[in-house]
Amino acid sequence: LENLGQLPGVQSVAMTSELPLAGENWVDTIFRPDHPVAKGQEPAANMRWVSPSYLDTLKIPLVEGRNLQASDREHPTNALISQQTARTIWSGEDPVGKVFTTGGDDKYTVVGVVADARINDLKKTANMVYLPYWENPWWRVYFFIRGSQPTSSMVDSVRREIWKIDP
Repeated sequence: LENLGQLPGVQSVAMTSELPLAGENWVDTIFRPDHPVAKGQEPAANMRWVSPSYLDTLKIPLVEGRNLQASDREHPTNALISQQTARTIWSGEDPVGKVFTTGGDDKYTVVGVVADARINDLKKTANMVYLPYWENPWWRVYFFIRGSQPTSSMVDSVRREIWKIDP
């Protein structure tokens, strides 16, 4: 990310575990330790592992709280949620600072709420949870590059930077 961000014409760069509009790829059930619901009635959310620059690069507004940041490496279970997730899981409550699990041992803390975006589908939004990519490093990664130059003029230099790490 750092090397890609230093290329000429690059305004911002981010990474994610899944491409937008790829559908629902990783959906987990969300459990609130402070508010149990009947088995089978638990809400679910689409999980994405992202870099802290994801919101800025994709122009998704932060609505409440704060964005993920480099210092969250010390707190890898900090999470962002979409407004739809906030309405679904914490209806009428402020979700920032609240804790949830996905059925495992990790307890995630909501540090920010982001605007709903059509991440999976152009026709509708979905419950989304955004976790820092270092919390669960993926076997694949997708980069987003926002630049001031045409894509065709940046492709070779982007490819070279990636190949320096993984030819």
